Amino acid sequence: MVLVDGVAEVPGLDLPEIPSRAQFKNDLTNLWAICRTPEIKTASFSRLERLSASFTSYQLDHGAFERDDQAELVGDLYSVMKVDNHIHLAAAMTPRQLLHFIKNKLRAEPDREVVKGKTLRELIFEAVKDLPLPDGEPLCGDDGIIEIDKLETVLTVDSLRCCAGEHFYHRFDNFNDAYSPLGAGELRNVFLKTSNFVDGQYFAELSHEILQSLHENDTFAEMRLSIYGKNLEEWDELARLGKTERNIWMIQIPRVFGGFRKGGLVENFEELLNNIFQPLFEVALNPSSHSELAEVLPSISGFDCVDDESISDALTAHRSQLYGDALTTEHTGDVLRPQLWTIPENPPYSYYMYYLYANMQRFNNLCKVAGRPWHLTLRPHCGEAGPVHHLATSFLLADEINHGIQLEKNPTLQYLYLIAQVGMSLSPLSNNALFLKINESPFSDFFSRGLNVTLSTDDPLMFHVTKEPLLEEYTTAKHVFGLTNADLCEIAANSVRQSAFPHPVGQRNRKPVEGTMSVIGRQGSRVPYHQDPELCNVPRRRINYRNRLGSV
Repeated sequence: MVLVDGVAEVPGLDLPEIPSRAQFKNDLTNLWAICRTPEIKTASFSRLERLSASFTSYQLDHGAFERDDQAELVGDLYSVMKVDNHIHLAAAMTPRQLLHFIKNKLRAEPDREVVKGKTLRELIFEAVKDLPLPDGEPLCGDDGIIEIDKLETVLTVDSLRCCAGEHFYHRFDNFNDAYSPLGAGELRNVFLKTSNFVDGQYFAELSHEILQSLHENDTFAEMRLSIYGKNLEEWDELARLGKTERNIWMIQIPRVFGGFRKGGLVENFEELLNNIFQPLFEVALNPSSHSELAEVLPSISGFDCVDDESISDALTAHRSQLYGDALTTEHTGDVLRPQLWTIPENPPYSYYMYYLYANMQRFNNLCKVAGRPWHLTLRPHCGEAGPVHHLATSFLLADEINHGIQLEKNPTLQYLYLIAQVGMSLSPLSNNALFLKINESPFSDFFSRGLNVTLSTDDPLMFHVTKEPLLEEYTTAKHVFGLTNADLCEIAANSVRQSAFPHPVGQRNRKPVEGTMSVIGRQGSRVPYHQDPELCNVPRRRINYRNRLGSV
């Protein structure tokens, strides 16, 4: 595998052609022009409003019948399959779960060296030494030994400093800092990283506890793990987490090229791309080259892409970003090739997304030709804040997205997402803390109009308190948005529909109904609902309504 202008090629194999960045740029600029055309925006808004009115009328006519229908079905919201489509493993535990785990490790292994030259006891003491004890006594005894009992006294959910508050609102930097327990970056590295002095042991054990909690609470998830692109060893380190039954891994790619270039970790953007994709192509060509990764790949469903979207960027990359006033006639051809992007500045969202899409598609093509049973999808963070044009990029490239609340600002894009049934996993409690108060959330409008939306938790460590954070999200949405039980079951069915879990999982051990799909279509499908009320608890009249309306 070699990168040619940032896109993977495998010499000797006749793989399908990938649209060039120039073609993508042309399509994107045309789409964005359409989305800003006043007449089209007016027509789209009118259709969306008609869909809202139609759903209100449907509920008035059929609400009582839906309650009767659901009473006759064998399950309920609590027993149907629900998938948390958007959740980050490093924050998938609640604050109490993390606190309990840290205390257990402090009791069991206080003198284990967890960073070079420091024990766990010493590391926690450094983080809390300025906190007073209830009786005013010092944390450290007369003999200089740091007493475990005293340390435990000051370890509380509040002292973890992870929970969301008003200091999060429009402050993504404060949100990122909350990933550090007790405000200590070294503790984040010890407990929430796979590559560290303890070889990721604590994070692996904590992850096992989280997955066990999912099992106990009848929830499925698509957890995010990070690949940064800083070296070629990251995939092998990640593969140690292994395969799981109730979880499918999503690989999130943080848009951190600017910081990596500034720190000298990579020379150009193409090197970052190569670090991300070379191991994947190696394992597709020869599974034994990364045997552990080959075992885990069936549990990996696709790529996410994350960063602070509130940072403004251009629709497409411009030559002046790289060359400024120095651009001369000597700069000919495609001067924006990834190997020439050497400045310590992040490329625009559309640039990042195109190269993730192109190389992911090339990987899927290679797997098909080589007979490998692996297929990746693109499901980025998009439309959480910042430029609305990010949603135009994802409409062209992505299978599903996370967030999407900015769609309320452009009716044309919203109508396109509706027609194409692009899946959107929204997190109203996360948005409430960061960018949009929950009473202003467009979730209810999206759902009533028939967009393919579902609910997810994002980061339970910051936003939830119970052992069932996904159910918290559903319960909150029910009361804030005035949703019925039929609505919630439809939202749950959408979560399975958007997920990469195979059909038999969705059947929940019930006998398959001949001639139907289990609960929903496969990941990324653009087909009408194929739901069975006996499996998903969505009343037949609701399924018929959505299909008849043509919104799915």
